[in-house]
Formats: sequence, C-alpha cells, structure tokens
Amino acid sequence: MAGFSLVELLTVLTIISILSAATIPAMQSVLQSTKITQGGQILTEQINLARQIASARNTTVQVRLIKLAQVQNAAATGYNAVQLWGAPSGSTQSVALGQMAILPAAVVISEDTSNYSKLLASGTGAVVTSSTMSVPAGTASYIYFSVMPSGVIPVNNVTTAETTEMTGAYLSVVGSSYGSSSAAPGAVGAPQNYLVVQMNPHTGSTLVYRP
Repeated sequence: MAGFSLVELLTVLTIISILSAATIPAMQSVLQSTKITQGGQILTEQINLARQIASARNTTVQVRLIKLAQVQNAAATGYNAVQLWGAPSGSTQSVALGQMAILPAAVVISEDTSNYSKLLASGTGAVVTSSTMSVPAGTASYIYFSVMPSGVIPVNNVTTAETTEMTGAYLSVVGSSYGSSSAAPGAVGAPQNYLVVQMNPHTGSTLVYRP
C-alpha cells in the first residue's frame, strides 16, 4: 500500500498554513464583534434597569461606568464595568443597588467625549468628574450619569431642540485598544467595529445600533 511522499506531506501542510492564515483573522473579527454586541447588551440592560428602579422607588439612580483594572485583560483606557448606585429611602448615602456588570474581555465603553461617548462630555450636567470607589481588590475609578425618577437623563450642555439633545446622549462600546480613540469614524485610527447606545434624555429610553 503506497504512502504519502515527503513532498505531498509538505504540500498539504503548506495548504493548511495558507488556509489558517486566511481564516484566523476573520474568526477573530467575528469573536470581537460578538463581544462588542454582548457589551452593548450589558450596558443597555443596566440603563433600562436604572430606569425601572428610579421609577419604582421614586429616586435618582446613578449609572456608574467603572475602570476595573482587576479584570483580566483590562485596558488602561475605557470603562469595562457598570454598576447602579442610589440612596435608600430616607438616606442620603448612596449604596450599590446590585452586582457589578463586567463587560467581556477586551471590550470597553469608550471614554472619548468627542465622537464616541458624548454623554460623558464635560459640562453635560449628567456626569460627575472621575472619582474612586472601593472594590474587592482595592479601588477603581469611575464616572457616572444620573437617571431621574421620571426617566430623564440630565443633559445640560445642549439647549433647545430635542434632536440636538439626542445628538449628545450616547455611549459607544468598542474594542479595548480603541478605548480612548478620538479619531472620527472612518478616519485613520478609528475603531472599525463598535456599537452605539443612544439615549433619549427626556425618557431614558435606549436605542442600539451598529454604524
């Protein structure tokens, strides 16, 4: 029974290597896209939950975006966790209203305020300056925006038309290497794959889309 020659084996191995080189990047892109979708779902679910709690308890709820460096593969830029905070009835001290929701590895909420997370822009009135909070392994920095009992998300840096306000009330989920990228969409250095969570500042309702 005839076997394979060395040349035939080398040929097969070469073909396998070529196919692997062609398919691995595509698989990585699909995996990244899936993680970004999951990250967007987590962010949207937390915002919607904040609306429900704020309405049910007639209280203001903070949606904290957290830089949790303790998470494996956490990026130095962007926010990779979300947690809701609020003051119980009769108290002025905010406490965590649930578990911290952590985004998939290598995915973050962009901290760029010019193109990808305009809600976080200085002067919105919805966002406080970055602060720190206690976490099991030490401390983590965070920033937050508020959801009022009526569902309103304060956006004070925009003035008259609702369309203008809508333009300023959004966050983007991106790959961690683009967590602080300010390159305009489509420009060199801009994320190729990202997800936008658009919020209506009057009702707090969310709309998710992929550019």
